[in-house]
Amino acid sequence: MNRTFYGFAIAIVVLAGALYYAAFYEPRGGMNPLMRAAADGNTEAIRELLKAGADIEAGNKDGTALIVAVNKGQTGAIRELLKAGADTEARDNEGLTALMVAAFRGHTKAIKALLKAGADIKARDSEYGFTVLMVAASDGHVETIRELLKAGADIEAKDNKYGLTALMVAAANGHTEVIRKLLKAGADIEAKDNDSRTAFFWWQTTQKDHPDYEQIADLLRPR
Repeated sequence: MNRTFYGFAIAIVVLAGALYYAAFYEPRGGMNPLMRAAADGNTEAIRELLKAGADIEAGNKDGTALIVAVNKGQTGAIRELLKAGADTEARDNEGLTALMVAAFRGHTKAIKALLKAGADIKARDSEYGFTVLMVAASDGHVETIRELLKAGADIEAKDNKYGLTALMVAAANGHTEVIRKLLKAGADIEAKDNDSRTAFFWWQTTQKDHPDYEQIADLLRPR
């Protein structure tokens, strides 16, 4: 096939994809065309929509196109949006940044891309003041925890409402591998929340039926 014709054909397909999103997706579910393209991981459509003037920061309750891409684990779309200058600190209606959403979902590649783009590792959610590390600990994502610690996340930071640490959050949710990882990284088993309760208390009161109960209790029991 003639290379010039092939290149022209590809350009037409890409433009058609962008037009498809623009024509059919704006009214659906409150998502604008750019958000829909981000959700689908369609990097070509993202480029064409931005070139046509799409607002990179426009969004809905689910957040901006970047947050939507992160939520879906669409690494290519995340990189494309970051390259175009997407705001890493924009929040969805629950007060979560893209980095927090990545931590909650356990999307480690998204975490790396966002941190490389300068996402604030110290950001906290709007409701409780949970850190990104706490969000990852709440859902048991060990690889994400490792990446955040490597990037300098504060292992002893406490939330604004209850005074919980990431270790307490992991204990309350029964995430044994996260508990082990945090302990190995130096998490303080003596740290106390606003009611003077340690991670051991949270493990003891919520995980009585856990198959690793005794083993983890021994690790968390204050000395």
